[in-house]
Amino acid sequence: MRTFAQIYQDIVERGIVAKFESYHKLYIEALKNGHSTAGLNCELTNDEIVFLKGISHEITGVRVGNCGSCIADMIRNMYRWSMDYKARVVEPIQVSESKQIGRAH
Repeated sequence: MRTFAQIYQDIVERGIVAKFESYHKLYIEALKNGHSTAGLNCELTNDEIVFLKGISHEITGVRVGNCGSCIADMIRNMYRWSMDYKARVVEPIQVSESKQIGRAH
């Protein structure tokens, strides 16, 4: 069983997170400008959608149906999951060696 970190890395490597981030920026801009967000989409290919269906099943244990609404819900949920996971990931802190300063006794 893979970890969430491994799953997220797979999504990053396929470029899906970049598409989600681009979509997010367009979504925020549309909201700020008072435009409808109904026409916005992530522009995922069929292969990416099939890949995300598998990832969604791996994360939730629930198989995604093939109807348009099921696919749209899955994409929306995977978008939320990836953005939430990205926000929670803490970059490792690089600790450099420092010279200890001796204290006067």
